[in-house]
Amino acid sequence: MKNHSMVHYIKVNLEGHEEIQKRPNTGILGMKLIFENKKKEEDQIKNIRNPVNIRFINDFKLRLKFKLLKEIKNSETRILSLEDNWDKEGSKAYKKESFDRAVTFLEQLYQKLIYEHDLRIQIPAIGPGPEGSIDIHWKTNKFELLLNIPEDYQELAGFYGDDYDKESIEGNLNLTSLQDVLVRWLITKE
Repeated sequence: MKNHSMVHYIKVNLEGHEEIQKRPNTGILGMKLIFENKKKEEDQIKNIRNPVNIRFINDFKLRLKFKLLKEIKNSETRILSLEDNWDKEGSKAYKKESFDRAVTFLEQLYQKLIYEHDLRIQIPAIGPGPEGSIDIHWKTNKFELLLNIPEDYQELAGFYGDDYDKESIEGNLNLTSLQDVLVRWLITKE
């Protein structure tokens, strides 16, 4: 019998609770997700509340998803803790509904980019925008893209993108149309 070193695995149940287990290393380095049900990984991964050290997860799609979840969690804490007049210029506090709408849009965008188009794209920064809106910002050596998701769900989202060379895009669209435009634009940038 081969003597395997022990590695930590993460077991995630249907409620999203994590349990770290030690098991023999069978040749795959690092951490591996083991799901108790037959759902797809991308459906289950949404339930993970505390992303773990992701350096050893081999699948780039899972790595990107974990990085995105980590950015979302950190940004949510930071943005939603801002109170009225947080900038000493009269800015108002941010609503959870606005943040959740921006995050839902971002998760759906990444779902398309990662799983439908196999695109490896950097995780954006999520930050406070003007008048209660949420900014989503990518800045890479190939392009810069800024999205502004308004507080009011009936308002159009603003966007500006530039690839530093040939093409820039700018405008205001509803979130459904914006997603389609961004997917087409980002596919040409990576």
